[in-house]
Amino acid sequence: MTTTASYPKPVRKEYALSDGTLSAVHFGRMSNPLKLVFIHANGFNAMSYRALLAPLGVHAVALDMRGHGFTRLPAEPETLTSWHVFRDDILDFFTRYVER
Repeated sequence: MTTTASYPKPVRKEYALSDGTLSAVHFGRMSNPLKLVFIHANGFNAMSYRALLAPLGVHAVALDMRGHGFTRLPAEPETLTSWHVFRDDILDFFTRYVER
């Protein structure tokens, strides 16, 4: 049986986006190519998925979306009229930081 203690320690990083800073947690060896960007749709932060992502054995990153975790992007839920702001943050992250 393998335990999470045998996996590399998760690394939290910050990424500048167009209107603030996105926080993300990397799992696996960051020296390996990024294989998975994990985006979740609930009130939990990226570290909540450690037990799911660490055992995969690949370099994965989980994003703290706007209004969650340590991300410092403006979040005003009462003024949201669509989910497009989250889509735009994801596209901004991919454009700036994910190699194709």
